Amino acid sequence: GTTILEAALAADIYIPHICHHPDLDPVGVCRLCMVEVEGRGMTISCHTPVAEGLVVRTESPQVTQVRRIAAELLIEYAGERLGAGPVQEPEAFLHDLVAGGHRRILDFGRSQSPPIRPGTTMVAVLVQPQGLNWVHAGDSRLYRLRANALEWTRDHSYVQQLVDAGELSAAEAETHPLRNYVTQCLGGRGLAPRASFGSGSGLAPGDALLLCTDGFWG
Repeated sequence: GTTILEAALAADIYIPHICHHPDLDPVGVCRLCMVEVEGRGMTISCHTPVAEGLVVRTESPQVTQVRRIAAELLIEYAGERLGAGPVQEPEAFLHDLVAGGHRRILDFGRSQSPPIRPGTTMVAVLVQPQGLNWVHAGDSRLYRLRANALEWTRDHSYVQQLVDAGELSAAEAETHPLRNYVTQCLGGRGLAPRASFGSGSGLAPGDALLLCTDGFWG
């Protein structure tokens, strides 16, 4: 049957969404399409069938909180783990950041009534005298500009998989209808995120770092 998201889009009512596409089965991985259904609480609109008499709120204080909370929980956890001095084991620290942040988001979602499943992509970098260490999950990116050469992390996304397999060019990926379909996140359905880790030399004079995302959800 028709879902709440499909019915809303057909009626020109916008509900934020990333992983939905009309030609694919809904997976509900991004959780951005959360709405509030009267009598049921929070639910993902891409999975919930529409029904006559259903009262749906696409914007409310609770909806806004649910869409933001995952990123806020991850930032809070990172602040707790990051001490005042240098991180002695940067790779272990970043692994803990991913695993611990993932658990905190899941625990928060399960504690709600009814339970919710917020999620977020992430990117983090440690800049220390001995070098750089970074981690990312989803399509949040780390860029480094050095001597007019730009480097960046590789997205965990459906179109990136197609590019890696030689089935899509980088130019085609920029306009592909599923370019925002992410395959990894923290929180969400509860699957342990397969984040990517990296390291490199320290910053040189003139280097610039940019951490960016096209949005948080949850």
